[in-house]
Amino acid sequence: DNMAEFQPIVDELVIKYGAGMYMSPEWRLALAMGALVMTVHGANSGDARIATALEKMNAGVKMPEGASDL
Repeated sequence: DNMAEFQPIVDELVIKYGAGMYMSPEWRLALAMGALVMTVHGANSGDARIATALEKMNAGVKMPEGASDL
């Protein structure tokens, strides 16, 4: 829900550090599939840590006091 807040920072980090690094599409696909298999297996086996992590991932960021002018 709050990706728009992080997108400029992520873009800047990709520009800063991503220029010298390259990972082939095959490796990116393999890593993504591994993460998918691990997540599905953890969810299907009743691992409460997966449910907690997904809840935290989908939760919005709480704005700290006095951060309205940032």
